[in-house]
Amino acid sequence: MRLVLTQLLAGHWLLAFALVSATALGADGALIEAARTTMPFTAHQPMLAASPYQAVLTGGVAIAAAMVAAMFLWALLMLWLGEDEDPGEAHSIVVLAHACAMIAVTAMMTVLSGLGVSGVILAASVMVAALSASYAAVSYEWRDQADASNRPDLGQAAARMMALGAAHSTVLSNITGRGRSD
Repeated sequence: MRLVLTQLLAGHWLLAFALVSATALGADGALIEAARTTMPFTAHQPMLAASPYQAVLTGGVAIAAAMVAAMFLWALLMLWLGEDEDPGEAHSIVVLAHACAMIAVTAMMTVLSGLGVSGVILAASVMVAALSASYAAVSYEWRDQADASNRPDLGQAAARMMALGAAHSTVLSNITGRGRSD
């Protein structure tokens, strides 16, 4: 069974954090403007432009977002390439990627709200809620897959019960003498 939801969510968070990283680097272009409208984290940074630590802070945000994007890329590659090996390893990488994303979002929120950037706490809260919902959905999908692999085959159990019933009927008819045509 392919973990479709896990792959989609890992791809989504990979692109989201890559866009945050690219936006923090400040490159111009249509892709960056799209990131500014979709990621309210870096949409308006009036305090960062006036700060003497602009390069350090935006570089830190870019590096943190790039590291989280790399974690989700690693998780996605493990889901695509390593599914025949140990599935628990891929699951632990997905969990680690979500944990790194939570830490990075919290760190970015702390730094940017400390600088007085408005709207960061709301945006970070929305991202944390989305990451939490993503983690819950991924955990449910992994648990459902594990439960499906541990379930017995119902067709085999039904055939066993029918064979047992036929054997029981045969034994009873032999004991009572019914069904014999002597």
